[in-house]
Amino acid sequence: MVVIKKYHLLLVFTCFFAISVSMVFMTHIAVASSADDAAPVESEVSIGSDVVADIGEPSSSGVSLQVGDIICQDGKWDWLIPGRYSHTQIYVGNGKVIESDPDGGVHYSSVSNGWVYRVSTSSSKKASAVSWIKGKVGLSYDWNLFSKQVTGSRYYCSELDWAAYKAVGGPDIDQNPGWSWTYYGGVAPTEIADDGNTYYVGAL
Repeated sequence: MVVIKKYHLLLVFTCFFAISVSMVFMTHIAVASSADDAAPVESEVSIGSDVVADIGEPSSSGVSLQVGDIICQDGKWDWLIPGRYSHTQIYVGNGKVIESDPDGGVHYSSVSNGWVYRVSTSSSKKASAVSWIKGKVGLSYDWNLFSKQVTGSRYYCSELDWAAYKAVGGPDIDQNPGWSWTYYGGVAPTEIADDGNTYYVGAL
């Protein structure tokens, strides 16, 4: 009798797991199919390469990057990460960004292609967020994509950028601070882009 009950429990658990996995993939497919409709409109902001130097650092594309800007990207992790973006970097000045990925954990890299979003806060708050994030270089990548933490020993890309602003008392740049069926309990790159405390600047 005990064996039969254990078998029934195992069967129920297996069915529940299969349904959960199916819901996850259906959600990802639905989000991906609407990605083109939700793409940023570049005409929102007029960007020129002759921007005054103390406002930002013009990139080769003419977008004037500022310290603390979030650069959203898509690519090889699109199948796993819900939303139109699957990676973020934070601009730290002098043509460099800090990012976290499975290959190198938290590390410096050069500015590359992407969509730039600016956080609506003071320059001093942005500088503090960048200073905080520089102290995380060398930490490991966080594979727990469905949760987030401000203080930890590992971070995934968008978790790192979100935590940097939260840690210094800045705005919460997670569009869904709690739980959502699309993004669960984590903070996805698209949530940062769509949050009310960030706005689109232009494409690199």
